[in-house]
Amino acid sequence: MEKLRGSTWDSGPKAGAPVFNVAVAMSIMVFFALCCQCGATLAIIKRETGSWKWAAFTFTYMTTLAYVSAWAAYRITLAVAL
Repeated sequence: MEKLRGSTWDSGPKAGAPVFNVAVAMSIMVFFALCCQCGATLAIIKRETGSWKWAAFTFTYMTTLAYVSAWAAYRITLAVAL
């Protein structure tokens, strides 16, 4: 726990800044809430529809939605925190 709290960026424009902050925490929570990560769910979609096409669509759609939403949550949290 202490290693996570004390971790900082090694180089770049954020050198020395903490890696984890409230905006990062919010974006991670949003991503994991929306991302289709369950292989069993994808297998059930395949079984019910009879095609991997819908399972691949679901995985792609949910991952894209999760990424865009996590990015938005990060930016909004940074804007509100300032």
